[in-house]
Amino acid sequence: MTMQRILFLGAVALASAPPAHAATPEAWNAFQQAVAAACLAKAEPLFETAEATVDPFGSESYGLALIEGKARGADAQIAAICVYDKVTEVAEIGGELPMGEAATTGIPNPLAECDAGCRSVLAALAPADAAALEALPGRAALTIAEIRGTPGLPSDAGAEAVLDRLLAGSFTGSLGAVGTGERSCTLYWYGFLDEASRRVGTHRCRIERAGDGLTLIKLTGERLSAAVEPLDEATGVLVGRTYLEGHRIRSYDASRPTNPENENFGNHVGLVFADGGGLLVVSAAMLGFTEPDETFFAVLAVE
Repeated sequence: MTMQRILFLGAVALASAPPAHAATPEAWNAFQQAVAAACLAKAEPLFETAEATVDPFGSESYGLALIEGKARGADAQIAAICVYDKVTEVAEIGGELPMGEAATTGIPNPLAECDAGCRSVLAALAPADAAALEALPGRAALTIAEIRGTPGLPSDAGAEAVLDRLLAGSFTGSLGAVGTGERSCTLYWYGFLDEASRRVGTHRCRIERAGDGLTLIKLTGERLSAAVEPLDEATGVLVGRTYLEGHRIRSYDASRPTNPENENFGNHVGLVFADGGGLLVVSAAMLGFTEPDETFFAVLAVE
């Protein structure tokens, strides 16, 4: 099966918005204001009063915003998700979500208040990877709103349970308490093809202690070797590389994003959450996809 799906809003190439490595703070500020203005204009039929919370960078192809406020013609507080096409500069808004439901549409965002240590981690990455990490929570919110707002999509019970853990955000573990050694790890996909969720497969992983952080190595299937750079006690950034057994390059290389032997493998970044004695690693890497998909993300659950 080719790794592509019918996109929720269509896949387009990034053309009009400046790339992360070239944009100035002023350009990003103008972009955020444009997203807010376009999304609030689209929201007028649904909202009597509304505010827009804009993802600072959006995904590769879309600006992203959460619209919240008072429903038009009613006393209820509602929310909606808005996407802004960076090429056409046209916004589209989803259906209304009750505020209680809206609160469950996003995963935690450990980069929301990025301190000096966090900025140091991001600065060491290729600009595209840093931008992708900052856009990841908003991207996941789009996926979750789509799959949970479309009844009847095939889903996997285990994958849904993992997603519920992420949405709850009440993690009980810490990176310092995660045990080392070989562990079972399961890969889940969300928003792939016409599926809400799927269990891709269960593999063997190994966790090693590396200074204040961890190293995560996936030993079977598509291989992964990555450092977990701590952001706080319970969250971190995953920085590493995917590869096959015969590939030479097995560590993150900002100057060489893909593997010369097979460009479907290469640099891999994600957000890490300590949960109990395990880890939940959220990523949206699409190496190997035949076309970009703005409503897809994956979770590697290390038990």
